Amino acid sequence: MTYEHEKPILQMIDLLKEIAQNTRPRQKQPKKHETRADGSIALQLAQQLFDAILTRKPDFKRPDLSRWAAHIDRLIRIDKRDPRRIGEIIAWCQADDFWQNNILSTDKLRKQWDRLDLQAQAAEHKGEGPVAKLCIIDRKPGHRFKTNQRGKNVWLCADCYKAWKSRRGNAPWGWYLLAEVERIVLEGKANG
Repeated sequence: MTYEHEKPILQMIDLLKEIAQNTRPRQKQPKKHETRADGSIALQLAQQLFDAILTRKPDFKRPDLSRWAAHIDRLIRIDKRDPRRIGEIIAWCQADDFWQNNILSTDKLRKQWDRLDLQAQAAEHKGEGPVAKLCIIDRKPGHRFKTNQRGKNVWLCADCYKAWKSRRGNAPWGWYLLAEVERIVLEGKANG
């Protein structure tokens, strides 16, 4: 025995059961870090940061590059940052004595972006911009060594510096021409 006001409720329950049977189960949603992380530019920039860290610490734990790329993607898509500038900032911060030990993930890169960008701009105005801190041979982030011809600084990454040391030993840098530095480093890598 049902009351008159129960009929619409029972009809609604029957309708909901029918809808539930006819609908497919919801597909599993991708994790947040998996969305849009497959973009090649974001993955390339994440790889650039990882490679720069590896030049200083070869046993650095391999990160989840798709997660790192997701942070870069957010930096590009949400924060509206230029990918070319992101690459420059990665190179600059990994060559800077302070920031190279503080930016060890793309998450930290994104969190510290404004500070990094301002300091890099200040360095560029002084002539110490990201391009000046790339290795003259491999174009990887490097460290400054003594001056050479006409007071220019020589920048070498860790690999090139090891090759230099293998060929020159503890000889002082002196006033070597850039072409001679390049030749010595390449010979050291070939023999090395």
